Formats: sequence, C-alpha cells, structure tokens
Amino acid sequence: MLDLLVFSHESGYGKKATLPCPCGWRGHPTKECVCAPPALARYLSRLSRPLLDRIDLQVEVAALPFERWAAEDGGPEEGSAAVRARVEAARERQRRRFQGEAPAVNADIAARDLRRHCALRGDGIKLLAQAARRFGLSARSLDRILRVARTIADLEDRPDVSAGHLSEAVHYRCLERWQPRESRAAQAVRHGGEAGS
Repeated sequence: MLDLLVFSHESGYGKKATLPCPCGWRGHPTKECVCAPPALARYLSRLSRPLLDRIDLQVEVAALPFERWAAEDGGPEEGSAAVRARVEAARERQRRRFQGEAPAVNADIAARDLRRHCALRGDGIKLLAQAARRFGLSARSLDRILRVARTIADLEDRPDVSAGHLSEAVHYRCLERWQPRESRAAQAVRHGGEAGS
C-alpha cells in the first residue's frame, strides 16, 4: 500500500501519514485503485492549499516488495551510519553559512534572505516558473522548495543550488501534484498573467 508521509519543520508535530486515495491503492505498483474520479477529487480537496503550503516535504512511500524485505543484505541502499554522517556534515555547512545570523538551519531562512542563500541561475528560475504554472504553487510553496533544494545541495556538498536540486525539491511536493487542477483563468489570476498563456 502506498502511504504518504508529510513533514513540516515549523509545525512542531513531526510526521503525519495519509492514504493517497479513499481505497488506499492509488499509485501502487501491483494493486489497482478503484476510486471514481469524483470521489478522488473530494478526498484530495480535504487537503487545502494553505495546509499544503505549510508542509516542507510530501513524500510518496511505495510498498516494499517481499524480495527486498527478505534480502539478507538489506539491498543497495545507503546505510544509517552513512546517512547520519552526510546529515551531520550538511548541518555543519549550515552552521558555517549562518554563523552570526539568526537561522541555524535552512528551514529557518527568512523569505527575504532566500535569494542570497539560494541564488538561482536561468535554468533554475525557468524550472520553478514551469512548476509554479503547472501545479499552481504559491509563493510560500516556492520558498519551501528553495529551502529544501538548499538542503539537498548541502547533503551533496555543493556550494550552489542547481536546477537538479530544485527539480528534486519540487518532486517532494507530491500532494500538490495530485491536487485537482485549477482552471487556466484561476491560474492566471494567481500568477498575474492572462488566461491561456
């Protein structure tokens, strides 16, 4: 069964989980979702845009195949000790970056300081513009994407945020990708453009 785990740094409530649809099988590799489109739309509409704006990571977690579960070596994944070392190194990079400043971690970067710590090049700006139009992302969602992309770059020991980091961060907002689409007119109003552009 596919579960969705949602994490928010500022919320203080840690992690939450929800099913991707009423029957629980949407996106499963071997089971078929039996939800009618109207039922799915009603179910997803319970997760409001303002709520989704406040969630840092929205991660799809697929069912673990029996073969991988039963494998003695646990598979090719990175071990906990290696992950811990990368996270500690990324935290140290953040401490050095923010030395003498208020934020201690990327999740706390104020919106007004994001461009300084997450400078974007042309391809990154173009990617975010496409994501904003396609998924109807708010300014708050875009800020969260920048903070997550900065963290991904830190985990990879990269000084700059690349389009690849931004793309990965956008993919961590799966609930917004599953939301019913707004009309072109509503998207135009949200983004200050003309309908159909």
